[in-house]
Amino acid sequence: MKKNNIIYIILLTITFAGLFGSCSPMDEYLDKYTDGKEIQYPGIAYPAIMYSGKNRVVFNGFLMSDPKVSKIKIYWNSRQDSVVQDIERTSGIDQIVIPIPLSEGIYNFEIFTYDKKGNASIPINLSATSYGNSYQESLHNRMIKSISKSGSTVTIDWYSADPTSPYVEINYPLENGETGMIRVPQDSTKTTLHNYRKKSVFSMNTFYLPDEQSIDTFKMDSSWISVKEDVTGDYLLNTGSPFLRGDGGTSKWGTPLDWLYTSNVLNQDNNTKGGWSTIGTPSGVINFESKNYSGDGITNGKIYQTVELPAGKLDKGEDPLNCAIRELKEETGYTSNQIRKLGKIYTTPGFCNEVLHI
Repeated sequence: MKKNNIIYIILLTITFAGLFGSCSPMDEYLDKYTDGKEIQYPGIAYPAIMYSGKNRVVFNGFLMSDPKVSKIKIYWNSRQDSVVQDIERTSGIDQIVIPIPLSEGIYNFEIFTYDKKGNASIPINLSATSYGNSYQESLHNRMIKSISKSGSTVTIDWYSADPTSPYVEINYPLENGETGMIRVPQDSTKTTLHNYRKKSVFSMNTFYLPDEQSIDTFKMDSSWISVKEDVTGDYLLNTGSPFLRGDGGTSKWGTPLDWLYTSNVLNQDNNTKGGWSTIGTPSGVINFESKNYSGDGITNGKIYQTVELPAGKLDKGEDPLNCAIRELKEETGYTSNQIRKLGKIYTTPGFCNEVLHI
């Protein structure tokens, strides 16, 4: 028994010596490509981020301690495409910013740094999106729930904003002729525009940041918004609350100041007054009444004012829109932030070829 045990121990010893003493295929592989020397990895760019952008991405990274780094290379599309940038290290922390123009899409990147001997670092893997026309066309300006105007103050009530839209920018005309600007944050539901110029429009642009890593802001085209307001008093005289009397009398019946009327409206006080009475609070209304309350009524009576719309002559070969802008300034002294063509009509078809542009 003792003899056999000695033989087993000798065989095991020989086996283990063979395992630890022989060279493996991996060792031979490493020796072939490294000459038996230690592999050196340059320092990586860290921290690092790849920002999304508009038809581009932007790499931003920092080199801290390794002074030997001399180049950085960024791969994408399974290493079919790449960009290389040389680096001049300083004694401190160096920032590397590399914009990469790209068509719209989602990209995965591998980033390597190199020293002057060509040694490569371990890779950094990052992802980012290049946004383009398809994304832009999917956007819209923030929806307005309602707009109201009181005096020179305009109030805008908003629907909820898109979560990727940080703000809306509004440019609006001020009473002093200048332009006011306000940015409406995402969480705002109500906006007030002070000293708003009468009979004008404002523009709004909604801005978007498509993701948290986006370095570029997308801006919507301007939407021009009109504000509903009562402009009756700008075009008509004596428009009520109360209507003023124009005949200088003191009786119940009279005629309205600044209004024209047909003769059959005068059916009170021996056919000298009519169309106005002291009814109402405050006193003074425009009305029709049968003669002496119980007599004949009024047929085809009319109380009215005339308003002349500014007209202009279209010069030969002139664009109708440019003509409208020019004539508005010449005839009224006003300019408009927005003019829209509604159409055109022939004023007297069959008689002449005159065209009226509206």
